[in-house]
Amino acid sequence: SLRKVKRGKRYSYSGLNVEAGEVEGLGLFVEAEKVLPAADDSEIRAWEKTLRDFLARIGVRPEDIESRPYSLMLAQGLG
Repeated sequence: SLRKVKRGKRYSYSGLNVEAGEVEGLGLFVEAEKVLPAADDSEIRAWEKTLRDFLARIGVRPEDIESRPYSLMLAQGLG
């Protein structure tokens, strides 16, 4: 069994939901998302570009983008 402890703050930025915080045992993270209940491919691509542009603006390099869930990283002993 795993225990995830996450502390942070939520923000809204240019239509994105952004959370900056720390996951105990893993470090600092920025999460950015846009909920699109129904969208076509071009709208999805546009929001993906917006997300990547936002991350670049705050200094997150493409190779630093993490797609694994925290639970998997904790189980793998990363951090």
